[in-house]
Amino acid sequence: MQFIPPFGETGSTPYADRNTSLGVDGSRVPAQFFNDILAELLELITFAGLTPSAGDLTQVRQAIQAMILAGVPTFDPIAQKRIALLMFNRLADESLPAEGLVGDFYDSFEDGSGVDGGSTNATVDAAGYLRNSTPGGVVQEPASPGANHESPALDRTVINLDAVLPNGALVTQLGYFQSSGLPTSPTIVIVRQDAADTYTLMESLAVTPQAAGWADFALPSAYVVPGTGTFLLGFHVTGGQRSSNIAGAGSRANAAGLIAGTDAGFTTVETSQPSLRATYAGLIAAMDYRSVSQELAIEPVGGTLIFTLEDVDLVGGVSGRLNTTILGHLSKDDGSTWEAVTLSIAEQVGGLYTIAGTLPEMAVTGDKTCRLRIQLPDTRYRIHAAGLQGF
Repeated sequence: MQFIPPFGETGSTPYADRNTSLGVDGSRVPAQFFNDILAELLELITFAGLTPSAGDLTQVRQAIQAMILAGVPTFDPIAQKRIALLMFNRLADESLPAEGLVGDFYDSFEDGSGVDGGSTNATVDAAGYLRNSTPGGVVQEPASPGANHESPALDRTVINLDAVLPNGALVTQLGYFQSSGLPTSPTIVIVRQDAADTYTLMESLAVTPQAAGWADFALPSAYVVPGTGTFLLGFHVTGGQRSSNIAGAGSRANAAGLIAGTDAGFTTVETSQPSLRATYAGLIAAMDYRSVSQELAIEPVGGTLIFTLEDVDLVGGVSGRLNTTILGHLSKDDGSTWEAVTLSIAEQVGGLYTIAGTLPEMAVTGDKTCRLRIQLPDTRYRIHAAGLQGF
């Protein structure tokens, strides 16, 4: 748009008011002046996605507001009508209102209302945060250790065929029960059953000899039981009290020496199994959290996802997991289409991470019912807060 001078004038000659006492006629306004102003205003209104209407004299203001909001891709939890969702544990800050933080754009993990029914293993834990619902536990066989039993000779690996580890378990400790005497160089093993009497060593832990009772020993690093296959606990001693003193009764498999690699030389016996146990922090089952939906006032072009993630067990943080096993998605068609967001660490304090990612432009058009989705690889992570803003 350029300056349009009064009718009959050129350049930047200003408009003048009529003044009869001074003999000034006043400037005449050419038609182009009005045509250009109308064209500029109509372009502004239509560019913002509005339809010009003679009955609405606020359309220029609406258009300017819409374009200002659409041009701010940063996460702003105070910008009403641009926030699709703001989810978190209200118990973490008692000053937050129960009825919502910004209009209808707040919900709480506290009562589970922010968890969509389509989520997998996403529930509210005792502290009010989102976490994989599968708890940890202990595998102990037999449940009540019995008296000594006859056993094979020393220097044999004896596998307890009832001590089956859950697939996906994050094993942190291995333990055994000694009824009397001291074994020499005891070792607890985790093996995979490949076939009848064929086993492969997966993990071994040399432990301190114990004279009596249960003893548990931490693994140097947690062992993740694979998602498929049968995995069992076993025991080996080189001397001293034989594995008969690892009291129990049931079926076992045994073979000469400490198992190394794959061994097809085992023999199954329906008696005298060692009493062994494993403690696991939780099942390594992916959590797929999908939020409830929220309709925005204006269809967003793109969106920003932000959430606070806690590495509860302080095992490895999020390095190497963002955008591989820790995933973020946005949807503006109520979850029918999920579009991936590239995540990065915005801030870290100890085991707490602020994770954020922006999707500049969504492929889906014509809808504004938004939802967020966060996928985590295992139970050691939990979500303190999550938000989505459209722009």
